[in-house]
Amino acid sequence: MDLVIAADTTGELADISVPTLVVAATLDRLASLELSRELAAGIPGAELVEVESGHLVSAEAPEAWRAAVRDFLDRHRS
Repeated sequence: MDLVIAADTTGELADISVPTLVVAATLDRLASLELSRELAAGIPGAELVEVESGHLVSAEAPEAWRAAVRDFLDRHRS
């Protein structure tokens, strides 16, 4: 876990140039909601969706996760 904390790549977020969806779990105790918000804010044009869930959002809130991903993909299909 120390390596994950030490590997700060926030300076590279601004270089991301593809549509990006950040799904944040509001009850996540491993990756805080604030960190997810910072991640989304650092990526140009990123979309943030907050889902009431713990860390395993796709398993704990599958309907909300699926809706967020489906909506995002529907709007960004070429």
